[in-house]
Amino acid sequence: MMQPDTKLLPRLLTAKEAAKFCGISTRTLWRWVSGRRIIQPLHIGETRRWDRAALEQWIESGCPKVEG
Repeated sequence: MMQPDTKLLPRLLTAKEAAKFCGISTRTLWRWVSGRRIIQPLHIGETRRWDRAALEQWIESGCPKVEG
């Protein structure tokens, strides 16, 4: 999977940006969130954002299923 240049991405990613970063569709991202297959987003008011560094670490560790 080819990763985008992370220097061009903000630290907090929208669902669309996080999905693209992971090489999946936005629909798949939300399915993975529901099934706890990916790190959970941060809740900022009504919005959801993913910490780019946390996503990078999750990918580097082999995309393990999220506990809890």
